[in-house]
Amino acid sequence: MCSAAFHAVAPLPTLVETKLGPVEYVSTGDGPAIIALHGGMGGWDQSLLLAQSAIADSGFRILAVSRPGYFGTPLRSGRSPEAQADLCAALLDALGIAGAAVIAVSAGGPCALQFALRHKQRCWGVITVSACTGHLDTPPKVARTLAIMRLMVRIPFVASTMERRAARDPLDGARSSIADAELRAHAGAS
Repeated sequence: MCSAAFHAVAPLPTLVETKLGPVEYVSTGDGPAIIALHGGMGGWDQSLLLAQSAIADSGFRILAVSRPGYFGTPLRSGRSPEAQADLCAALLDALGIAGAAVIAVSAGGPCALQFALRHKQRCWGVITVSACTGHLDTPPKVARTLAIMRLMVRIPFVASTMERRAARDPLDGARSSIADAELRAHAGAS
């Protein structure tokens, strides 16, 4: 699916207030819930791409989340993997969902694992895709880029421009995490 087609069928994100803070997410599909967590770049758009490429149209409700500090979910909603896992549980509470599986890529891995550990009774499955499983030492160049991006997204028009751009062409954002063009095209076609 080309990025224009992806966005044409992607629902608009919703910002929900949970007991632990706001969470931006997109909900698509029906059936048992799966929380999708993006890596170090993107937001709900990359979470949705991950879920669609790994799970496809298989009778699940996908909750594609923007992790804290990305897109519309403020960093104050969960700085640590443990706090992010608790925020996922709070999202389920806010939506009236008893339990969910979780799928995560790259830097979303620690949150997914903490969700499984901290909320065992609510987590019925975990899928990790090239995910880090512990402390991640960020290369200096990436740390500088992320620091600049964190400052830039505090400027309202910059944040909204970045979100519109990501929504318009989610596969463009996937270039940073999926280097292989064929695999990236397959992810977008799912």
